[in-house]
Amino acid sequence: MILAELKAPDRKTRALAARRLGWRREQEAVPALLEAATVARDELCSILDALGWIGDERAVPLAREYAARKLLSRRRSGVEALRNLGDEEGLEAARQRAIASLSEQVRQALAEIDPNDPGEKAAQQLREAIWELETKFRGREADTLYEIGDVATSAAARASLNFLPPQRAYVWRYVKSILKRAMLRRDPVTLGWAARRIESAAAKTLGLKKNVKSGRDGKMRETPIFRRKTQRYVLRSIWRYLRFMARHAPQRYAEFAAEILVQYSHEDAAKPQGTYGAFAHCFLLHRILWGRSERYHLVESSLRWRRRPGTQAQADRVEEYPELWDEHPNAYLRLLAAARLVEVQEFAVRAVHQRHPDLLAAADLDALRAMLLAPYPPTVELALAEMRRRFDPASPDWTLLLTVAEDDRDWVRSVAHDWLRETAPLWTRHTGPTMDWLDAKHPDIRLLAGELAAKYSADATPELRQELAALLLERLRSPEAEEGRHDAYAVVAAALAAEIDPRLSLDEVLALLEEGSGGAKAVAAAVLGRRPEAFDTLGERRVLGLAEDDLRAVRAAAQSLFNAVSKRFHDDPGLLFVLAESDWQDNRAFALAKIGELDFEHLGFDAVLALCDSNRVEVQNMGKEMVRRSFEEMDAEDVTRRLAEHPHRNVRRFVVDLVVDHLEPGAEALARLNGFFRAVLFDLRPERRLKRCVIDFLKERGLANADEAVVAAGILDDAIRTSFQMDFEHALVALTQLRLARPEVASLVTTSTGDQEAA
Repeated sequence: MILAELKAPDRKTRALAARRLGWRREQEAVPALLEAATVARDELCSILDALGWIGDERAVPLAREYAARKLLSRRRSGVEALRNLGDEEGLEAARQRAIASLSEQVRQALAEIDPNDPGEKAAQQLREAIWELETKFRGREADTLYEIGDVATSAAARASLNFLPPQRAYVWRYVKSILKRAMLRRDPVTLGWAARRIESAAAKTLGLKKNVKSGRDGKMRETPIFRRKTQRYVLRSIWRYLRFMARHAPQRYAEFAAEILVQYSHEDAAKPQGTYGAFAHCFLLHRILWGRSERYHLVESSLRWRRRPGTQAQADRVEEYPELWDEHPNAYLRLLAAARLVEVQEFAVRAVHQRHPDLLAAADLDALRAMLLAPYPPTVELALAEMRRRFDPASPDWTLLLTVAEDDRDWVRSVAHDWLRETAPLWTRHTGPTMDWLDAKHPDIRLLAGELAAKYSADATPELRQELAALLLERLRSPEAEEGRHDAYAVVAAALAAEIDPRLSLDEVLALLEEGSGGAKAVAAAVLGRRPEAFDTLGERRVLGLAEDDLRAVRAAAQSLFNAVSKRFHDDPGLLFVLAESDWQDNRAFALAKIGELDFEHLGFDAVLALCDSNRVEVQNMGKEMVRRSFEEMDAEDVTRRLAEHPHRNVRRFVVDLVVDHLEPGAEALARLNGFFRAVLFDLRPERRLKRCVIDFLKERGLANADEAVVAAGILDDAIRTSFQMDFEHALVALTQLRLARPEVASLVTTSTGDQEAA
């Protein structure tokens, strides 16, 4: 039946019959196709294409003949037929003709590279050579490179046309030619690239008309270029090609569909309009991913997908040919590794979770690394889970570890943290890997590497420690590229202070302290702390200056120097009192610890009270402790009187306790603290415990002695007169009790019967 159609009067029928025979690879049809080629005109390319797909060597002479033709369409079908027939001799001849037709600079660039180099550099060199040409020649050169068919030339062809609008006459002809070659060659990568370029351009242009050479006669005529009709025809032809693939080469359908899907990204989304969603204009995306969905229907006139009102999301699978995806699930790996659109990633991840849980075990490391860059977090989690499963700390894949460590996402790098810890016994044995990790991209990786290298340096060989010390010191002496870049070096160098110490003179140490980075200062400080003799060289003033440095390590070094001469503090503790008033808590803690080692004899009365007079609570507390410890050796009245003048509440509480426990009897002693009592009672921000304690103390002293009652009543009288709210009644009761016990004491309170009963 199909063979009979090769003789049909309709050209389209003859061409379609030839194409169908080619897809079916009907060996018996070769004689009929060869015979039809002798009289064919417009359908000749379809016959050549079919003969190439069938792969019968009887077609070689015909394919060689047309591979040498000047007309692009005939030459293209002839060359691609030779490729499919496996005719290396004929294909090499065609290749040499194609190279000869290239421009001089492109031909020269091709001679300088390995055409089968899969790296980007070779393709980039060719692309740059093409872009030196006039714009109208670039498309032809790209198509010729793709005709040559090597790895680098094919990549260069795609890259050369990436930024040229297809609607231009001298571009569209060759984009279309590369698309046809990709279909004949069954090249999924180039087919996916061309399909996306065409569909993307179709969404932005209506095309144009231009006078160009057209037809077999080569005459100039006005020709529509990339108009709507052409756009729709080409997009439908791509989907028709995928349908033929699903029917006649089902093992490759998912591979081709995946290469089209990976071309889409979030940049393809448009603003939704009514029932037209963000990807309504993406004909192939919808066809492949949601083609069986009842939620959408295709508007044939525009090739746009419209949502049917009232339809709900389907739980069943809606992609076209779902059975082919599952029969060849490696296509899902391609999507996971390369898809840039979240919807495509969701499709692949769902397939892995629901139907192919063991699929990632077949993924190579390149695919897993690519999955780390996916825009969909569940994909990244899948990759990390598989990497964790495979990672062997005893024989690690360092490239994989570096890939994870250089990721910009914290939660991904946390995996690298675990691997760094697990492999530390290996990489810390060598200076090269250690320095590489200390130079890592991210600060958290550098600092972790520093901590691990410092930890394992304790068990390192003396030679390794010396080598590391030299390298670290060299880095620390150099300018810091960015703030904090030296911090990881400093962590390791601090652990190697014994090796670094002899490499630095005191002047070099001081120079690093003054002009070095934060990390360099920390290392210099660690070295300085190992040199107690430096205190006398530097002098008290300079060491005090170091003690006030913003960097904790420098202050620690100064404290080490102070500690080295701590015996001097027994005779002159003045430096400790200066440090006790420092703005830095660590300085104060150091000073107070040293002061705590001194007794009253070395400190003296004035020094102890000076501690209490401080405005810093921890210093006051130290003074209070010293007073308690040496109170018997002090003049209690003098201590109480002098501390009573301190306004700070912490000291005031202490003084109240001292007064209550140690104030000597007599009105004169009580009167000397008149101001202190009033300060407590008249405080604008009162403390109830103190007020009550003072009120009760005054009452008790007044009840015990008539003269003291006069002083106490005067103070309480004034307190009541100010109408202070807190403990007013408590003070009034105390004053009333004094008046009742000492009627001779003048007071605002009168002793009526009612008052007595109330009291």
